[in-house]
Amino acid sequence: LPDGTVLAPSSGGYDVTYVSNNYGTLYVKSDGTYYFVLDQNSAEVNALSEGEKATLTFNITVFDSNGKATNFTGANGLTVTVLGGNDAPDVISVNGHDITGTTNGAANGIILMGTEDKHVHTATGSLAVHDVDTLDMNVGHDIMVKSVSTGEAKVELAADTADNTMTIKGQFGTLTITRNDGADTTTHADDTYDYKYVLNPDAAKVLGAGETGNDVFNVTLRDQYGATITKPLTFSTDGANDPTVINPK
Repeated sequence: LPDGTVLAPSSGGYDVTYVSNNYGTLYVKSDGTYYFVLDQNSAEVNALSEGEKATLTFNITVFDSNGKATNFTGANGLTVTVLGGNDAPDVISVNGHDITGTTNGAANGIILMGTEDKHVHTATGSLAVHDVDTLDMNVGHDIMVKSVSTGEAKVELAADTADNTMTIKGQFGTLTITRNDGADTTTHADDTYDYKYVLNPDAAKVLGAGETGNDVFNVTLRDQYGATITKPLTFSTDGANDPTVINPK
């Protein structure tokens, strides 16, 4: 039905006219009462940040008993204010895949330690932030990275522009994350976080052939209103059969 259609009388005996937009639908009864139904799945509704308002104005036409129309438009029309709420942010890989735990593929975080355990092994990749609240994306997010095994943690605040690099020591190696400003340097909307994990061969020597060691780092994002999300970034190391060393007496 097109907007403005008069529906059949409801159980209350009144005709109902409705009009919809990107935020929801306004229903007006013939007795003058009305109600507005918000569309919770609307991209425009979800894009509103905490405390942000969207003002919707509906033009109203009233007919008297003789059919004469009176228009109420603009400031004299019906106004509905939609107040935004805070949605939690999310962290995803830069190619758009969700981080669900152990990342897949050497380029995305899996390290296989071969027999040449004297060599330095690394894994690199990028993380991106997603937040449906537009203002939160522009302001940026604080990020904390913590090693599950060692407990070492570092925090990078969105407002801090002096040093954008964090280095965290894990059980089998060291993770470095660097925030990169996007093309629009006036906001943080398209910032990304490059990470590099460097395996410590000496630490990985405890792993024998057929054993796998997981270095897990929890990545926590916090928006300007305190909503958080935490996801693990996991690096797996396969052990090798190290030669037995005999120390002469």
